[in-house]
Amino acid sequence: MKMSAQRYWLGRLLIRAHKFKREGFTLLELLVTLLIGSIIITGLLYLVLEMLQIERRETAVDNTQRDIQRALDYMASDLREAVYIYDDPLNIAGDTDVFELTNITDLPGNVNTTVLAFWRPDPVEDSEIPDCTTFADGSDDEEECEVLNVRKSSYTLVVYQLLENDGSGATSWDGKARIVRYELPKYQTVSTLTQTPGYREPLDVEASISFANWTPDGTTAGNSAVLVDFVASPTEPVNDASILACPVGMQRSPNPATVAATNWTSFFACVRDPDVAGAATNQDVEVFLRGDFEPQDGGGSIQAISESSGLPTLRAGVLIRGVIGKDPD
Repeated sequence: MKMSAQRYWLGRLLIRAHKFKREGFTLLELLVTLLIGSIIITGLLYLVLEMLQIERRETAVDNTQRDIQRALDYMASDLREAVYIYDDPLNIAGDTDVFELTNITDLPGNVNTTVLAFWRPDPVEDSEIPDCTTFADGSDDEEECEVLNVRKSSYTLVVYQLLENDGSGATSWDGKARIVRYELPKYQTVSTLTQTPGYREPLDVEASISFANWTPDGTTAGNSAVLVDFVASPTEPVNDASILACPVGMQRSPNPATVAATNWTSFFACVRDPDVAGAATNQDVEVFLRGDFEPQDGGGSIQAISESSGLPTLRAGVLIRGVIGKDPD
């Protein structure tokens, strides 16, 4: 009797276990579970992708602003060595082609213009200066060699140009615009006094040449290098238009009247007229530069959140230490 009771309860347990195994989730329950799970996973993926996008944007903004600041610091350091800065480099003595690309032929680009042009003295090492006795007595080379031994320097023309990237040229640039630094030194080879093609002495009394009316001697063959990429488009509007107005006595460069009345807003300068500065005032300049981390084609996954989320315009003020043309009294 006892064995029969055990068999009875064991049978009941087996039947219940078998019935439990045959039971499960219905198809509707599975579909609802999958729908809820997909909604949660989709939301989480969206948050992760948005966080990655923000991180990429912030990294691009930080890197671009750092590069722009370095470029501005470099130009400011370069300008501190200048002795003469052109307040309107695209219109020197009525000549609008002096610093245009007709004389600087190795810079490709769609829209470009000169923003800064100035003269600076560059030191010449004693080891580079040739032995003046190797030149014929009374020759021009001997005279120039003796002058170089005394001065230990020569004048170099430096030009900063803004070029809008359009994919042309041997190298493609990703930003909307870039800044190119062009340099025209006096000598290609100092040891032989070989001058750079197109160079002309900026202070030649006999030829009536000065900094103000200097023009190149034909097509120049200087050196050029890209200073920084990812500069904002030159005609892009600015949030604060007041920065486009230069202080009294200073000329905006490039001059909007010279550059087909186009407002260049991403890279420009305010330069004090060297002819108006006078004997008691040093020439000074203010340089403005704004970057843009978006690519030139507007594509890519890194874009500004809104029109007002672009990079700010950076400014550097430089007081020129040059004393050319100033009365010490």
